[in-house]
Amino acid sequence: MKMNRTQVNMIKWYAIIIGTIIILTWVLILLNNNDFQEGIKELTFHLISEFIMAFTCITGGVLIHRKKITGCFIVFIGFGMLIYSTLNAGGYYLELGDYVMPLLMLFLFLTTVFLTFLLIRILSYENK
Repeated sequence: MKMNRTQVNMIKWYAIIIGTIIILTWVLILLNNNDFQEGIKELTFHLISEFIMAFTCITGGVLIHRKKITGCFIVFIGFGMLIYSTLNAGGYYLELGDYVMPLLMLFLFLTTVFLTFLLIRILSYENK
């Protein structure tokens, strides 16, 4: 994988860091909060999807770090999940009347979209 190292490092570290933050956030929420609005089945499926998203991002980032091209494709999957998740979470927090978290979700959404298109550009350039 012969690419612009700075751009690849941004993508790789974003994927690893955001995946780690997702896992840590949910661990802290689960340890400190037993009062969830969702039912247990809904919460279980939600957590499964969150952890799959996090591990997909981390795995893709680690594989990119190891210079494996498959990491790029795994990051695409993780970023797609992250784009959906940030949009969904933004709406959830707006519904609760929270206006700070939707701004964070918007920032994460825009960052993820930017890095996704950057990765497409890098891969397109490398395959010319």
